[in-house]
Amino acid sequence: MKKLHLLSTAFILILVIGSWACKKETTAPTSQEEIATAKPPSPPPPPSILQWQDTYGGASAEMGYAITTDDNGDYVFTASALSNSGDVSGHHGGIGADAWIVKINPSGLISWKHCLGGTKGDYAYDILAASDHSGYVFAGVTTSNDGDLEGQLYRGGRDVWVVKLDPSTGNILWQKTYGGSADDWANSIIETNDGGFLVVGSTNSTDGDITQSRGGGDVWIIKLDNNGNMMWQKTYGGSSGESASSVTPIGNEFILCAGSSSIDGDLSTLTNHGGSDSWVFRIDLSGNLLWGKTYGGTGGEGSGNIYPVDGGYVFSSTTSSNNGDVSGNHGYVDTWVVKIDVSGIKIWQKCFGGTDMDNANIVDIDASGKIVLVGYSFSKNGDIPRTKADEDLWILRLDANGNKLYSDVIIGGDMANSAVPTNDGMYITSGRGNNDVWTVKFKF
Repeated sequence: MKKLHLLSTAFILILVIGSWACKKETTAPTSQEEIATAKPPSPPPPPSILQWQDTYGGASAEMGYAITTDDNGDYVFTASALSNSGDVSGHHGGIGADAWIVKINPSGLISWKHCLGGTKGDYAYDILAASDHSGYVFAGVTTSNDGDLEGQLYRGGRDVWVVKLDPSTGNILWQKTYGGSADDWANSIIETNDGGFLVVGSTNSTDGDITQSRGGGDVWIIKLDNNGNMMWQKTYGGSSGESASSVTPIGNEFILCAGSSSIDGDLSTLTNHGGSDSWVFRIDLSGNLLWGKTYGGTGGEGSGNIYPVDGGYVFSSTTSSNNGDVSGNHGYVDTWVVKIDVSGIKIWQKCFGGTDMDNANIVDIDASGKIVLVGYSFSKNGDIPRTKADEDLWILRLDANGNKLYSDVIIGGDMANSAVPTNDGMYITSGRGNNDVWTVKFKF
């Protein structure tokens, strides 16, 4: 009986071990991803936030830049157009793009559209809806002196170009050019408390409207009245090169986000971390520099948008660094989000992206402090849950402390260059999809 008991025990052990072995052998990969990689399948992507999307353009190539909305819930986007077919008509021909301004209704249907410019290259990079409902004002650059620019002063190179449009028809109400004999750029325009405008960008000129140059490219700020007449202009920077990408009003003052490579001039008392740094500085109503700080590492940083928040400001940029002020870089170029206090002291910083190039810009901070960014991603890892093409539109949402709440790509196009919150609690983007202007409306 003892022998039988031993045999029975051995038999039971064999059954248990065999059963476990069989079970292990039958646990085979259940997805194509797991079969191909020998790794567990990726977690499912976030739920889709897409509401609708549409494309606009012709047989050639178009690119969407900025988009704004008005109290009626309509949208106006700026784009560059090379086509003279499809949705695009009235192109001025020649060797360059026209600025293409398109108004669409809340469903995305075109209300009016205009090609503006001449026979060279003309671009509209930012646009706003005037608070008094008198029209839309865009800022960009022109190299033309004919077509819609006939009679406007052309100084050489690229001139800054500011245009006000009738809200009902899109016809030009007034336009002005500004600059010198070299290249001058407008990247952003805002409305000021006096009903005028502030235009920020860069200049390489040393003549014309530019009265002081520090060498290289300087940040250039132009203050305009409500008819586009220049009230004052000032340059900022050092001898290497600077350009401002955005400006935000703070009461009767302004805070800007720029990129800088200089160690002299207005940067002489600031730290250069290596290459180009992100440069945040504040000016008063007359353009006098109040304070500035640089942020970055040895790899190089860019500049993006800056927003006021409780206790300071939050700005977005790009970074190739993983030292100095930067930590957590995923590899190559990441989106970099930084919170600073009212004096410019860094509170926190976060890197977002994957091992390729990933660039998103802040487009809104909502009432609860959540930060919304849009842009593009080439990565297929890290913070990017899935990317099926080389370049996809990327939407990123953070909480007030910079923690990731949502990150996903929308497949079918290339990028979003801008977005605005809509009257119905959503967002709408403007960018590029397969050589057309691509707008995407989404809701979290």
